[in-house]
Amino acid sequence: MLQAQESILYDGELRIHILNSYSGLQLNFEATIVSSSHWDFGHNLVSNSDYTYQQSIVTYPNTNVYFNWEIGNTYGMGKGLYQITVRNTVGNVLAYFYYNTRTTKHCSSADLEINYNVSNSVFSLISGGTINNQTLDIWNYVDCMCCDPEINLFEPQAPTNLFVYSSCGHPQLYWNNNAQEDYWTNVDVYRGEVYSGYPSSFSLIASLPQNTTSYYDTRYTTGSGAVAYYKVCKRNVERNSAFSNVVNISIIPQKIVEENPSLSMETESEKSKTALFQNYPNPFNPTTEITFELTENSIIHLEVFDILGRKVETLAEGYFNKGIHRIIFNR
Repeated sequence: MLQAQESILYDGELRIHILNSYSGLQLNFEATIVSSSHWDFGHNLVSNSDYTYQQSIVTYPNTNVYFNWEIGNTYGMGKGLYQITVRNTVGNVLAYFYYNTRTTKHCSSADLEINYNVSNSVFSLISGGTINNQTLDIWNYVDCMCCDPEINLFEPQAPTNLFVYSSCGHPQLYWNNNAQEDYWTNVDVYRGEVYSGYPSSFSLIASLPQNTTSYYDTRYTTGSGAVAYYKVCKRNVERNSAFSNVVNISIIPQKIVEENPSLSMETESEKSKTALFQNYPNPFNPTTEITFELTENSIIHLEVFDILGRKVETLAEGYFNKGIHRIIFNR
């Protein structure tokens, strides 16, 4: 690992020493974000101009340049990939290199010192070695950030362009994970079901591998009578992105009471209207999920019968709150 000298300046600083300067020389040094995603010190995505550009114009006899990052100040560098450029007075690029600060590690005085030689337009490490056109990863050059990046706290970019359509009788979802540089480990799919209006809540129905861009929901059949709403987000270990756009599709709320005599449901509340949906998977596998909806708080009995009308099991009995409930039946 290449080492660089460290000095105590701000919370973090890139310090450039100008060598072989001369009277009348003026140079323009710039730190410009070039990664498509960058973050603040709370590891939140930055969507505005914060932490994107810093400039230092140096005139002889000054021979030091400072690019800094400091918690609370948004004019300096944040967490991203920066191009460090030096230009002459007419704007011509003399030399550049890249400085990668994309790690969630943070320490005071995360400082790096390098040289810029006016004679040959070369950036180099204090210890030697040209770095023109190269990328310096901060964790390889700053002792207190050694030796690997930590990226599991960075907020991911949200998925985009979510859409849904009916495929072979079930909702089919597609989305884009976008082409921006960020970090994520999974894509989570959320769903909410209603007869009308907008869902009061969404439930996590699938956690998918990182590069997945589609999901086939066999839980419901497309049709009419109810509506399923969907949204997705990316997850970086424990850090979620914002949600994608929300989409919806009409579905059939199949009532088992009407279609399947092997299941029955009754309520002791005369005013309560209940809905018992098609179990999934159907026909019965060793394990199946049974869903029912109450339009008000009720006392219910949910029982399973075989094809001969014999009671197999009581799945639920007692007081249940208004809403949708799901119960797993293991045969």
